[in-house]
Amino acid sequence: MSYVTDLRHIPEDPAHIQALPEPARLMSVFITSIVAELSRELSLPLINTDVKCHSRNTMSRCSGCIDGWLNPAGVLVWACDSCAENGFISNWEGTVWDNQVRTTH
Repeated sequence: MSYVTDLRHIPEDPAHIQALPEPARLMSVFITSIVAELSRELSLPLINTDVKCHSRNTMSRCSGCIDGWLNPAGVLVWACDSCAENGFISNWEGTVWDNQVRTTH
């Protein structure tokens, strides 16, 4: 399944995330974890993370991890290295999960 996420729709306040219904809370934590991991290594063409895939089939949870990259439009693209889960995350820059190293001159 593909997910398209505009990060402006996820509250930055942890208390607001905790107050979300469980499915929304779990998805918010999953997506923001991807942003936090991918934004640390944006210079790499493909970034391997330790974020575990959240996909489930009827028998068990996927054992894969999330890989991703930054596309030319500035959108984070992610995919599980074991199953078909994937997605796109926009408007992530400048959020609390943006871990880019910034230098000032």
